Amino acid sequence: MPVLPPSPQISVLPWQQPLPEQVAAWLIEQAGWAGDAPLDLGHWLILVPTRQSGRRLREALAVAAAARAQAVFAPRVVVPEALPAEVVRRPDPASREQVLVAWMRVLLAARPAAYRAVFPVDPPRRDEAWARGLAGRLQHVQQELAAGGLRMADVLRVEDLPETKRWEELAQLEAQFDEALASQNVVSPVEANAVGLASVQPPIGVTAVVLAGCPDPNPVALRYLEALAPSVAIHVLVFGPEEPAVHQVFDGWGKPRPEGGRAGFALPDFLSSGRVGGGPLSQQAIKVAERALAEPHPDIGWRWRSWTRR
Repeated sequence: MPVLPPSPQISVLPWQQPLPEQVAAWLIEQAGWAGDAPLDLGHWLILVPTRQSGRRLREALAVAAAARAQAVFAPRVVVPEALPAEVVRRPDPASREQVLVAWMRVLLAARPAAYRAVFPVDPPRRDEAWARGLAGRLQHVQQELAAGGLRMADVLRVEDLPETKRWEELAQLEAQFDEALASQNVVSPVEANAVGLASVQPPIGVTAVVLAGCPDPNPVALRYLEALAPSVAIHVLVFGPEEPAVHQVFDGWGKPRPEGGRAGFALPDFLSSGRVGGGPLSQQAIKVAERALAEPHPDIGWRWRSWTRR
């Protein structure tokens, strides 16, 4: 098996040019395509921030190939949240309806007196309507935590955590929730990801993965990329200034560093070029529209917007 280069490898794409075309050009360069045969990118897996940006990337590749009267064997393009399904067969996570029903069962069976941090006072009526409303709120909390691969019990590891007792009781209720799901032969999305991480492997035929233009990638996707790193080349494409050095502005996965703006990343002559508006829905919107109409190359701005639009 060939020795893989250190992973991930970071490349900077200048932010003065449209991003879809730059990513397409970078892929073409990496493929060593001379234009005398179809452009074959079938062994690449590309992660982009939104589905719309994926469509714009495929369009840019098709335009580049058509300019040489050639076709494209397109790469697999997905959003980071879809990466786990691409690289592992996980247990089927519970559906939204199954999660809701499991929480309702837990809440209807629980004794409020045993969970006073969660139920400071007894509900006036412990019926299905009450359980459904509270189950929906607990489901939302789980979804927010699951985006980072966390469970309620994981929150207890946070230093100086406020309302520790409430989170302890929520973790106890979540343990009962897990048992309710197990009785339906399904698991929570977080548990499905945890099981999947133990058996990650690249899709058949994929030799390289690219994280393109994702300044705030899904934490779960990053865990899967880390698990993939020993077996496949991983590239990170960031969209930003070429100076200062990339590692001063971005971390190893292309996320802007909080201190990056203090490393020579300031906008030049801001006081004379900046405009202050009174509100985002009135003065600022008018200023943005005026500036866009005055732009000699307005297509650049619109292309960046369409790269990120969902």
